[in-house]
Amino acid sequence: MAQPARRSPLKAKPLRHAGQSIQDEIDHWYDDVLMDHLVLIFAGWVVWTMALVTWLFPVPPFTFFVLVSVAFAGMLVWSVPKIVKARRKIRRLILGRDGERAVAECLDLVRHDGAWVVHDLPAAGFNVDHVVIGTQGVFAIETKTWSKPTSGEARIEFDGSNLVVAGTRPSRDPVAQARAQAAWVAKTLEELTGRRYPVRPVVVFPGWFVERSAQPTARDVWVLEPKELRGWLAREPHMIPPKDVALIHSRLKLVARGGV
Repeated sequence: MAQPARRSPLKAKPLRHAGQSIQDEIDHWYDDVLMDHLVLIFAGWVVWTMALVTWLFPVPPFTFFVLVSVAFAGMLVWSVPKIVKARRKIRRLILGRDGERAVAECLDLVRHDGAWVVHDLPAAGFNVDHVVIGTQGVFAIETKTWSKPTSGEARIEFDGSNLVVAGTRPSRDPVAQARAQAAWVAKTLEELTGRRYPVRPVVVFPGWFVERSAQPTARDVWVLEPKELRGWLAREPHMIPPKDVALIHSRLKLVARGGV
């Protein structure tokens, strides 16, 4: 059955980030210059090798044509599926990257309120997209930039336990993922500071409408549209002294830089 058409949840491209012009130039030289010439050299090597074979082992023109055709067909069978897979993967990665950048723009407003933000915190086999540290607490944020249906409501329903996206339960539970990541951040902070700080898991869906039902189990995790983050954080009670906020931020920066 054909998959329904999808559309990006982001209404505008995220702002450019530091060093993006240099990164764009690096990408150009890598993709448009280096890889093109490597492919050209490889194609030339294939033609030269086949010419060498026909010189060392003369064959009739038709036989040579058959050999070339078989080799070319083999290359197509080998390469085309990988190219298709790579293009799909790149599209997903670009959507995810742009979603994280869009959330980072929302978190810039949180900085004005006195909080600190650490992006892309690496761990063993996964990463935490964003961590917000303020006197209201520590918040581990997982960004889910999922394509929206071209028709119908782009609605996410969350009752504190179950998450339904456009009427369908996702195969992988982002709420469980966010809880696991928050637990990892809490454990890491305890190892680095000797203190136990509560870390709230947060899942954000850029561009989606999030409908929540008030359930007691919903208090440990937030499911939000990114623009809601600042308001939700502002309503939280202050529970961490400013000196501890600075300590947590300095330790997580070390983790982000691979220094621990």
